[in-house]
Amino acid sequence: MKNIFIVFSALLALSAFSPAAQAAPKCPPGYIYGPSGMGGMGKSCVRYVSSVARFLHKMKCPKGTFHDPRNGGECWICPAGYARSIHPVTSNKACAKPTGFLKYDHKKATLRKKVACKSPAFVDPRNGGECWVCPKNYARSTSPVNSNKACSNVLYTKPIR
Repeated sequence: MKNIFIVFSALLALSAFSPAAQAAPKCPPGYIYGPSGMGGMGKSCVRYVSSVARFLHKMKCPKGTFHDPRNGGECWICPAGYARSIHPVTSNKACAKPTGFLKYDHKKATLRKKVACKSPAFVDPRNGGECWVCPKNYARSTSPVNSNKACSNVLYTKPIR
């Protein structure tokens, strides 16, 4: 058994000097080597980069209406004397008025205006809805919109050898 281990160790050590091992692609600094099937169109060095998003403006609903993030942003209004409830804005219980102890009368809300961000901007729900934009060729990431990683991109290049 000891002899098998010695032979295996010697083969493993020699394999590091084989032409196949020495021919492994090398990537430029900041890139990692990956299979070419990762979307790099035959290029196999990949670099993931992040960027900040730029704030454009707060979503503005007319006075007396409230913002809802559905469909990119909409402004709704409740009937006079009613306030926004916890129910979905499209339900018959979107607005409520107290009628007694833990008793409420509910009504529908009415859509007043769409306030979606204009492309290529996107909506972030913070602060009642805001419009932000990523730099060209970047996409919105899953990081917070006000972080330095709010937008991301994948760069591809060919190995240097």
